[in-house]
Amino acid sequence: MSDIPSVDHSRESALLFFKNFTQQNKSWLQNKTVVDLSAGRGYIAQFFKEIGAAVRAYDLFPNQNQFYKSVVDLIDLQKPFPIESHSADIIICCETVEHLPNQFHLFQEIARVLKPGGVFILTTPNSSSLRSRLSQFMLESEHYGAPAPNELNAFTKWENSQDGYFSKLFISGVLRLRTLAALNNLILKANSSYQKKFHFVFAIDSLVSGTLLF
Repeated sequence: MSDIPSVDHSRESALLFFKNFTQQNKSWLQNKTVVDLSAGRGYIAQFFKEIGAAVRAYDLFPNQNQFYKSVVDLIDLQKPFPIESHSADIIICCETVEHLPNQFHLFQEIARVLKPGGVFILTTPNSSSLRSRLSQFMLESEHYGAPAPNELNAFTKWENSQDGYFSKLFISGVLRLRTLAALNNLILKANSSYQKKFHFVFAIDSLVSGTLLF
């Protein structure tokens, strides 16, 4: 039985992945600069903070933070990031890329912000699962929720705000994500334990040596 609580706008499998990841890599993560691009309620950022990482948390709606015991700053992932180049050892983006129409921009900015040898961890719904494949067959949508995304529910405004976010209109499979990453000198790390349930770990190459990290 999982001890992960129910957290709004978060998938339990992703929360469990990051909990295990931080616990299994405590010594390596200590004092690393970790940038959380989609902090949401702050649950994952707090995992990294508690094991000694230097966390910088961002979100399009910073006020929704509940669990991260520090400040969450504003970011729009479809615009240039307000983060200096080559400043992050690790960047995480949890259950967010599927909401972004310009995913290439996301990878461009992540490659800019990561230090040489840095790591980008991405989680997203698994469009290769049997359930997603059946949804595509029946509804022409990888999103298996009801109703499927349409013009009436494709964009949700945040409460008391004119801002909002797209529904899961832009779910991408591993081939597309790997290609977008590779175009920006990021490659999928060859560690299958990181890749269950579409949890991807990308490493950036050194811009000096040009050697890709595996």
